Amino acid sequence: MTHPSPFRVTINGKFLAAEQTAVHRVAEQLIYGIDRLLGEDPHLAQEFEFEVVTPNRPIRDLGLKNINQRQIGLLSWQLWEQLELPLHTRGRFLVSLCNLAPCLKKDGLVLIHDAQVFLVPESYRPAFRVWYRYIQTILGHRLRCVAAISEYSKEMLYRYRVVPPSKPITVIHNGVDHFGKEQSDTEILTQHALRQNEYVLALSDVRFHKNISILFTILNDIRMSDMRLVLFGAATREDFEAAGHSVPDGVVFAGKVADEDLAVLYRHALCLAFPSLTEGFGLPPLEAMLFGCPAVVSPEGALPEVCGDAAIYAPAKEPGAWANAFARLKNDEAERTRRSELSRERAAQFTWSNASSKLIKTLQEISRRQ
Repeated sequence: MTHPSPFRVTINGKFLAAEQTAVHRVAEQLIYGIDRLLGEDPHLAQEFEFEVVTPNRPIRDLGLKNINQRQIGLLSWQLWEQLELPLHTRGRFLVSLCNLAPCLKKDGLVLIHDAQVFLVPESYRPAFRVWYRYIQTILGHRLRCVAAISEYSKEMLYRYRVVPPSKPITVIHNGVDHFGKEQSDTEILTQHALRQNEYVLALSDVRFHKNISILFTILNDIRMSDMRLVLFGAATREDFEAAGHSVPDGVVFAGKVADEDLAVLYRHALCLAFPSLTEGFGLPPLEAMLFGCPAVVSPEGALPEVCGDAAIYAPAKEPGAWANAFARLKNDEAERTRRSELSRERAAQFTWSNASSKLIKTLQEISRRQ
């Protein structure tokens, strides 16, 4: 009996030649998920022939068991992606998971995470903004398949005509179970003199749409007199001051932290604050929920879609509402316990296994139309 030829799929590994970002993490977890599915299902392994290709100097090797990872070409970054990648993947379907893909190749899928360059252009450098608007619109019209990470992002991609209304967009929600089960020690709490439920955690990001400066004003509220604001991520105090923000003394900059230390911060925080003006998904609130840390978020972008009824919502531009939410969690132990339980239940619905399965099913539908 003759078996049909496997569907030959190449995954764009350009992101493996750069420092990890949130978008890169999504790509890695989707690839890990596909690798696991191939190992669990022999029929699936016969149906597909996957590979990951990277530029010649990748920073990371994913250590995959069922997917080959190889290096190609001589160029780097955008030139590699736009010129060499399509040349080396002729006859194969190309999957790009980090917003961009080569314009020269029609036979592919691109995962576009959001439409932020259209929604909040002030958050991005002019050259970056122009490039993303130009290339994503080309990709949205040219490539065979487009995916998004939320129904909200899907709606925005249609609204700004990044994708024509006649082309379906597949929604693949992020997972959140990338944190290991092992317990870390609490050295990071000692390092910053942090105590259980006496700090609010937030992402350290100076971009306009992240709206972190509203949290600075709340520290002056009398209800926050014994609370600290802990920011994790790349942006430093100097970055915020250079952007024109006055940073209060009660702000702790934890910097970039490993997952195990971030898990400790989530477990011991009063809550996570996420006051974004727009979000394509909103992974940090979901990460916090995984550890039973309540999330106080703005009702903007995809945040209601992701956080559901588990989160407390506060208007993005009303500091008093945020101070009220923090005080509510601080003073009402029963409410905090209830929110913690709801948070765990909500986070459990978002797994990388589900996300990878959705991507595989999308590729199966494409292969059957070949």
